Amino acid sequence: MTQKKIIIGIGLLITFGIISLIWRELNQNDIANKIKSKKQTLAQTPRTIQIETAKYVQINNLKTFPGTVLASKKSHLSFRIGGPLVQVNVKLGVPVKKGTLLMQIDQRDFKDSINSLNAQLQGAEALLKNALADFQRAKKLFQKKVIAQTNYDKAISILKLRKSTVKNLQVQLDIAQHHLEDTTLYAPYDGTVTAQLVQNYEMVAPGRTVLIFHNIQELEVTINIPEKEIISRNINKNSLVQVKFAALEGLSIPARLKEWGSLADSTTKTYPITFAFSAPKQYKILPGMSTSVIWNDQQQPKKQLTVPISALNADNNKSTIWIYNTATQKAVARPVTLGALYKTNRIIITNGLKEGETFVITGTRLINKNDILTLKKDTH
Repeated sequence: MTQKKIIIGIGLLITFGIISLIWRELNQNDIANKIKSKKQTLAQTPRTIQIETAKYVQINNLKTFPGTVLASKKSHLSFRIGGPLVQVNVKLGVPVKKGTLLMQIDQRDFKDSINSLNAQLQGAEALLKNALADFQRAKKLFQKKVIAQTNYDKAISILKLRKSTVKNLQVQLDIAQHHLEDTTLYAPYDGTVTAQLVQNYEMVAPGRTVLIFHNIQELEVTINIPEKEIISRNINKNSLVQVKFAALEGLSIPARLKEWGSLADSTTKTYPITFAFSAPKQYKILPGMSTSVIWNDQQQPKKQLTVPISALNADNNKSTIWIYNTATQKAVARPVTLGALYKTNRIIITNGLKEGETFVITGTRLINKNDILTLKKDTH
């Protein structure tokens, strides 16, 4: 009896399980049908969108680059000879004219050397005069066959020696004179002393930098621009920019292209471009000041097609927009090529869009192929 009950129980469990499986399958099919029906209903339900008609806008290729003010000329001044300083006529930051005396080394030893060489030269010139007179007498006597060949040759040798001595002393005297001149350091051009590295009465070694000298009446600013910018811009001697200064609000100075480098920085991959300008007399502009260089390249195309960033989609790593067909009320995705950012919320389209075409600008990520689309009433 017990065995019979067990068999009946097992049979009931199997029957219940089969019924449960059948019910679950029926329920899932019902859910799937409902989802399918829902999708079909959604596909057939018109989506409300906004559209825009592509049109050209005039765009100035205006960019702002950070820069730093530089002196047009910068020199590390030094003496060619050594000695103790005895005169310093330097005031930092005060403009000086070319040729102004800045520093001087003690000249006593150099003047003594010149005096000594002058005395030696006078003696050598006297000997040369005598040697020349002896040669002329020997020449006449030799021509008359009064003296031997050896005596005549000796007169020639002495004359050559005296001439050589005089010439050598003249060279030494020129060198001594140059050394005397090198004891004085003059301003090499109109400019300003920005640093004094030695004090008066110090011993100065040849070639040691004693002053740093700048021309800050004519200034420069160097910017570094990426490769896309240097390729797209028309760079020539007439290129103009406006230079603004962080420390001088409201001041804007025009600057003209001076030079540009064709070798990119190995780290930043940017190219240096230098602009030159004259320092305004009413403002103090110094090397090292931060600037903003505003470059508006008028040679660039003035008209471009732009779209809002909201109009863009990504499809297989390609940028696309939905082109709207007013007749079918449907949209087709089309790949486009992007240019530079325009203002804050639009982007330039360089390929894939034509003037007059209509494209979707809202809800683009929810649109599917063959969706019916309706326009908002306030769309224009």
